[in-house]
Amino acid sequence: MSTERVPMSISRFANEYELQKVVQRCHNILWERHGFDPAQAFDEFSKLLFVKLYDEVTMAGARTAIQRGEPLDQFAARVRWLFDQANRTTGFDRIFTDDDTTNVDDLSIHEVFRQLQNYSLLETTSEVQGADVKGTIYEHIVGNTFRGELGQFFTHRSIVEFMVRFVGLNERKIIYDPACGSGGFLIMCAKVMKEQIRQAHPDWSTQEIDQRLKDYSRRCLIGTEINERTARVARLNLLMHGLDYSNIFIANALKTDDVNDERLATSVNVGTIDVVFANPPFAGYEKDPFVLSRFQLGQNHGRAAAVTREVLFIERIIQVLGKDGVAAIVIPQGILTNRNLAPVRDYIRRHTQILAVIELPDWAFIPSGTSVRGSLLFLRKTARVPDDYEIFIKRVENIGFTSTGRPSDLNDFPQTLAEYRQRDSHYLVPIGKIKDRLDAKFYVSEHQQVASFFHHNPKHRLVSLSDIGSFYAERVNPRLNPDQEIRLVET
Repeated sequence: MSTERVPMSISRFANEYELQKVVQRCHNILWERHGFDPAQAFDEFSKLLFVKLYDEVTMAGARTAIQRGEPLDQFAARVRWLFDQANRTTGFDRIFTDDDTTNVDDLSIHEVFRQLQNYSLLETTSEVQGADVKGTIYEHIVGNTFRGELGQFFTHRSIVEFMVRFVGLNERKIIYDPACGSGGFLIMCAKVMKEQIRQAHPDWSTQEIDQRLKDYSRRCLIGTEINERTARVARLNLLMHGLDYSNIFIANALKTDDVNDERLATSVNVGTIDVVFANPPFAGYEKDPFVLSRFQLGQNHGRAAAVTREVLFIERIIQVLGKDGVAAIVIPQGILTNRNLAPVRDYIRRHTQILAVIELPDWAFIPSGTSVRGSLLFLRKTARVPDDYEIFIKRVENIGFTSTGRPSDLNDFPQTLAEYRQRDSHYLVPIGKIKDRLDAKFYVSEHQQVASFFHHNPKHRLVSLSDIGSFYAERVNPRLNPDQEIRLVET
């Protein structure tokens, strides 16, 4: 059968909704044809995206366009050949292994590319807005995949963008994400840096800007990720944005010394990092005595003591920061309030200057698959922590999306950033007034006014709960013990 080459007309995705529809159709094709679970479907979809990107870079997408009258097996064979070629090409290697192959049938390959062939991944990611549009694939498919399989969740891009703009970047700062997931923080750093390069060099061509950005990513963007599949996602994500992905390492950030990789050992060490962005894993305890022995917060009176992993991540982040290095960390609320975690807060205060605490709405991470309440903690590592300084502390109610994950025009982040830079006294709390807790809710002026009223009202004296009763810490699982009574008092 003869084939006829037809002119191609491809363009970037118009918006996130259009991209979501195409991605979901591709996912459905793989699921319906093969019955893949979400993780398998995503792996195969990633391989086909990888082929399309390689073809766009090397041949403007000509070889992944379906020609009129072309047999299924001929087109599928060409796609499989392109996958093998890309896997051996410098600049595309280290995403998949030499043993990886496409594990879908000819019809699936044909149908997926029929959905993709009218769109350009390069055009989508070449615009500054492209970082936002491209992220949809990873939030729509990867988020659903890994949320169930690994208990991971991804930081919404409006939160990521606020954290990156809050810290501020330049082309010299070395940036590290110890639990980089799909690479969201690193992608956002590149987006912000691209804006700065454009503003500084308005006469530069797109090619010059893209090359400068790729050089920047090679020098300055580093990520570690413990899960091999997720690390592959991060590498592919950076590649799709025209960035260098050679500094994405498959490693446990708490045990980087154990990885036999000289580049990693050189890049991530005590005092080598200028900026850390992190959303460390909230779930699970670290119980390995060997790991715990490396951290002050992993020991109790000189003996290894199991702690939640985010505690060790906080210490590790502070370790790798150089002098005047800054960290922006998503943390669970318990780090700021839990009585048992007071040693963590003491460690933070001894080793860093706390720049800001931004408390997020209770529902901020529900769209990502968890109900954990979170805050944003900003720290600066200094040779000597000042005795007297002020912390910017604020609660935000609107964060650019709703509790269902839909975009919203209501966003307190731009105003919050302006208030921080202007040192708005309404949100500044002297370090001397910080007691046992660090949560924003406790230090907002409205709360302090209520507390002051009761403190100075003899008719309604405030007392500590510990003065009138004892804390009851026994846990009851109603599913395992349905007949056991749970003692509580409703007020």
